[in-house]
Amino acid sequence: MRRLGLTLTAAISIACPAQAAPARSSLTVAPPPSSQCADRAQLVAAVATRLGRDPFVERGADIAVSVRYEKRERWEALVTLTRVGGRQIGAREISTESPTCAGLHDPVALVVALLVDVSRDELPAQTPEAHPEPQPAPPKALRIPAPRPSRPGLSVLWSLSASSTLGLLPDTGFGGQIGIWLEPSEYFALGITATYWFEQRSQLEDRPAGVEMRADGLSAELCGPRLALDALWLRPCVVQRFSRLSASAFGFDVSGQQTRSAAGTGLGGQLFLPVSGPVGLFGSASAEAQWIRDRFVYVRSDGTRGELHRSAPIVGFFQVGVGFSL
Repeated sequence: MRRLGLTLTAAISIACPAQAAPARSSLTVAPPPSSQCADRAQLVAAVATRLGRDPFVERGADIAVSVRYEKRERWEALVTLTRVGGRQIGAREISTESPTCAGLHDPVALVVALLVDVSRDELPAQTPEAHPEPQPAPPKALRIPAPRPSRPGLSVLWSLSASSTLGLLPDTGFGGQIGIWLEPSEYFALGITATYWFEQRSQLEDRPAGVEMRADGLSAELCGPRLALDALWLRPCVVQRFSRLSASAFGFDVSGQQTRSAAGTGLGGQLFLPVSGPVGLFGSASAEAQWIRDRFVYVRSDGTRGELHRSAPIVGFFQVGVGFSL
């Protein structure tokens, strides 16, 4: 009986060989052309989540994976798999219909996870250098439909701009604006701006009297998705603005100060051109129909009222400055 037990034990040991060790991989990500492209740290975390382990090592890798992003007619990524010290094993070209590079995050992570999830025994043998290497097959294009919002976290855009307005004040107004837009999804953004226009002097034609007028305002904006044109992107916006106009009269028998309101709703657009990292050039414009147009008036010597100023029915706003996309 003891001999039979030994025989069975040996048979079981032979029938259950040790599991093959997984291949060790390295990952290289070329500097992306957009801050919305997944970098190396994000891809490592996404692949480790899919596989339940981190397959990447700093030294002693068996295979090397490289990722390069490009913006052509659409956002594309080229994923290449190479045997360390040997030939290229394969490549995959991935594209997305999403207007931003964030649409490639999940597809690229999936392809990389599939490529590195192999054992060392499954890797092709090294080919001696004396024999010419066969040319690798051209990369297969893999079309990925535009995914649902996959951008990790909340994107924020800040702007600090010079501002001008036509129609709000008696003459062209100049000032400054600060704004912030929150993007919980790649399909829309919510923003708010605060603007101040410097004081200007306006005089009546028939007498040496008039007003010194300034204005400030707040706007709320709902913007659509970004439309990418290479590195530049732009997007449409609906704007609701409330303005306060303050006037100090001069040259009248009785001079004083008045404050009036203006409010309008309109359509506009934004553009952003990255320059260095998150910093870029920012611009915006809008045309807004005024549904509150309070008047500034004065009393003539005959007792009738004259109009000093009233905002135009359609007012234009323009901003140019610097933006920070985070």
